[in-house]
Amino acid sequence: MNSSTALRICLSVKGSTACFRRPELSEDFVSYDVMLPFVAVRMLRNLYLPQGSDWVLRSIDVLNPITFETEQIVAGRGPRRALVLKDVSYLITADLVGWTGDEASHLHDLYEAVGISPLVHLGLENYPATIELADEGAATNGAFRPMTTDLGWMLYELRALGEKSPSFFRAQLCGGRLDFDRPLIVVR
Repeated sequence: MNSSTALRICLSVKGSTACFRRPELSEDFVSYDVMLPFVAVRMLRNLYLPQGSDWVLRSIDVLNPITFETEQIVAGRGPRRALVLKDVSYLITADLVGWTGDEASHLHDLYEAVGISPLVHLGLENYPATIELADEGAATNGAFRPMTTDLGWMLYELRALGEKSPSFFRAQLCGGRLDFDRPLIVVR
């Protein structure tokens, strides 16, 4: 295969706790309702990124109800309050683009990378999660009834290439899915 073909994968990410910190609330650790897009892409890049390729995020499916819990965490300046997500489960769908070579060898290397590093962090190092490759249909296999809601403005990227400030997007959860294939309103 050549680099004009995208290699689509689905990654299941599960953890007992997560905190995708809202930058506008600097005193306490307050999480967004769902995983941030740049966290998903960074996770994929850290897991597997052949030279000359990159990951394009297609969607994040929320597989468990969104629930919060307050706890104390130890951060740089001592104990801090944190409003964190509990019992999270996501399905990240993304395309590997710009790759060259054999699709089977990339899939083999990706499976190997997931087997070697099945532990990642959900926002902060305090919140480990497990990962595994999944089927695209995994989002519809659970008993949870997905929600549709406006999540408001969310952090899209910390800094885009050449930008001095972070970018935000209007997040819409539709049937439990944040869909990045549809047009997004991104503000820099």
